[in-house]
Amino acid sequence: MLKAMQPKTFLKKYARKLDLYLYEYLFEGTDSALILKELSAYQNVDGGFGHALEADLRLPDSSALATTVALQYLSQIDVNMDSPLVIDALRHLVNSYDGTRNGWLNIPPQADEYPRAPWWNYKDTKASAEWGNPSAEILGYFLRYVPGTDAGLLQKLSERALHRLNEIDDPEPHEIKCYVRLYENANRGLQEQLYGSLAKNIKRVVKTNPRDWQGYVPMPLTFIDSPDSPFADLFDKSLLLENANFLRRQIVDNSHWEPTWTWGQFEDEWAKAKLEWSGKLTVDYLRILKEFGLQYPPTLFPKGM
Repeated sequence: MLKAMQPKTFLKKYARKLDLYLYEYLFEGTDSALILKELSAYQNVDGGFGHALEADLRLPDSSALATTVALQYLSQIDVNMDSPLVIDALRHLVNSYDGTRNGWLNIPPQADEYPRAPWWNYKDTKASAEWGNPSAEILGYFLRYVPGTDAGLLQKLSERALHRLNEIDDPEPHEIKCYVRLYENANRGLQEQLYGSLAKNIKRVVKTNPRDWQGYVPMPLTFIDSPDSPFADLFDKSLLLENANFLRRQIVDNSHWEPTWTWGQFEDEWAKAKLEWSGKLTVDYLRILKEFGLQYPPTLFPKGM
C-alpha cells in the first residue's frame, strides 16, 4: 500500500525520471533538455529504443514497440527533425523495415528471453494480422519528421495503410490508436483519405456506456485527448466530459493512477513495471484532465494554471 501523497511527490518518489521530467515540462514549464537526456538512456547504438521503455517488455534490445514509445514522448515536447534522437530512431526503423510484411513487427524474437506481459510473445506477435500496430504509427513519424525521404516507400506504406484500415471488420483498439497517431502526423491529403474509415472504426470500438468503463477497455478518451481532437465531434461533449470525470475518480490516494491490467507472470518484474506504468499514466491523465478543464483537486496543478 503506497502512502497518500500529491502527484508530484509520487512521481519524484516512485516514477521514472523520464515521466517526472515530462510532468515538469507540461505543468511547470521547465526545459525539455532533461527529457531528452533521460530518454537517450533508453536508446541503443543501432538507434532504436529498448531497456523497458515500454514497461510491459523488459527487453534491453531495440524494438519497434519501444521506439514508437520514444517517438510518442518526443512528439509531446515537439522535438525538431534534426534531433539526434529522432534521426537515429528513424534510422533504426529504416534498417528494421520488413519488405515481406511491408511494414514492421513490434518485437524481435529475443523478446521471449526476457520478462514481459503475456501478450508480448514473439510467435503471437508475428502471427497477428493487425498491420497498423505499429506500421501505421511508424508511417506517421516518417511523414512528420522526414516527409521527403524515399517518397516511393512512403507512398507504398500510405497505400497499405489505407487498404488495411478499409478492410478491418473487427477493430482492435491498439491498432486503431496507431491509426489515430498516423492521422495526427499525416498531411491533409492523407488525413482526408483516412478520416471516414478511421472515424467509423473509432465509433465501433469505443464503449460509450459509462457502466462499461471499468477495467482495460477502450473509452472515448482512449482516442480523444482534448476537446480539440480531430475526432472529438464523434461523441457528445457531455459524454467526453463524463469520461474525463470518470478518469478523475480513478485516482488512487489522490496521488496517482494505476494500470488496469496485470501480467499474471514474472511477478517481481511486474511490480517494477506497475510502478513505471503508474508514473506514465499519472502524467497522461493529468494532461487530459487539464485539457478538459478538470483541475481537481486544486493542488494537482501549480498555482495559476
